[in-house]
Amino acid sequence: MGKSILVITILFVVTFFISSQCNAYHIARRDSMNLTVKVDITFNSETKEYIYTYTIINNKDSSLDLEEITFEYEGELSSVSMPANSHGLALTAKMPMERYGLTEFFSPLSPNGKNNITWATFSDDRLKPNSTRSGHIMSAKGIPGIVTFYARGFALDSNFESNDPEEPADNPELMNIFANSLQGKTLGPVLSPILPPAVLDPVLFTDVIVGYTNEALQLGWISDITVANGINDKLNSAKGNVDVDNKKALEILQSLLADLETQHGKSMNDDAYLLIKINVTHLKDNIK
Repeated sequence: MGKSILVITILFVVTFFISSQCNAYHIARRDSMNLTVKVDITFNSETKEYIYTYTIINNKDSSLDLEEITFEYEGELSSVSMPANSHGLALTAKMPMERYGLTEFFSPLSPNGKNNITWATFSDDRLKPNSTRSGHIMSAKGIPGIVTFYARGFALDSNFESNDPEEPADNPELMNIFANSLQGKTLGPVLSPILPPAVLDPVLFTDVIVGYTNEALQLGWISDITVANGINDKLNSAKGNVDVDNKKALEILQSLLADLETQHGKSMNDDAYLLIKINVTHLKDNIK
C-alpha cells in the first residue's frame, strides 16, 4: 500500500482559541506549525469505491495543538469515520450546522469550488505536538486527484478575556478556515473526468493525467523534469494509439507503470506515485 506524504512548515501568524466557557475565538500571537499529512488509498473491487485513510502528524517542533483539519473532495462520500477513541466531529457541508451553532462559519464549497469535510476535535482531544493520529477515513467513488487541505491550530493568548471583541459573531472572517489556515496539497476523491456507469473517454482522461503530472512537477512531487516529460511522452503516445491500436496503447501504459515503480522514491515521491499509478491503471482498465 502506497503512502502519500506532505510535510509543510509555515509561519502561522493568525490562529484561534476556543474558550470552554464562552466558545469564543481569539487572534493568537506569532506561532509556527509543522504538520505532516499522509494518505493511504485502497480500492474496494466490490463497491467500486476508493477508501482514503489519512494520518495526521503534528510534528515535535510545532508550537500549536491541531484543532481541526478540512479536506476538499468532489462528488459524494459514501462513508466518513473518525479516528478510534477520538473525541470530535466529522462535519460535511451537507450536515445541518444549526445544531452546533456554526451555520455562518462553514461554507458549502471551498475557494476551489469543491465540497469539503472537516474533522474537528473537542478541547480535551486536540492533537498535540509530537503526536500522530490515524483513522480519518472517507470512502467515495471519486478517483484520486490533487486537492487542498486546510488546518487550524489552537493557541492560548494570555490576553484573552471572555468579553473579547473578537468573538465569532463580530468577526466571522476570523472563523473562516479557508481564509485563516495552514494550507497544503494532498490526494482526495475527484470526479475526473467521468465516473461509471458513464463511459470513460480514454483520450480526455489521458489529458487529465498529463495535467496531474505537470502539477506534480510544479509541487515538487516530481523532482526531475525529464522524468515528468517521459511520463507525458508515454501518455501522449498511448493516447495516439487509442482506437487505432489499443493493444499498442495498453503496452505503452504497462511500460509506464513499470517506469513509475523504478522512479518511486527517487525522482518521484509517494504523492506523485499514487496519483499517477492509480489514474493510469484506471485508464488502462478502460481501454479494451
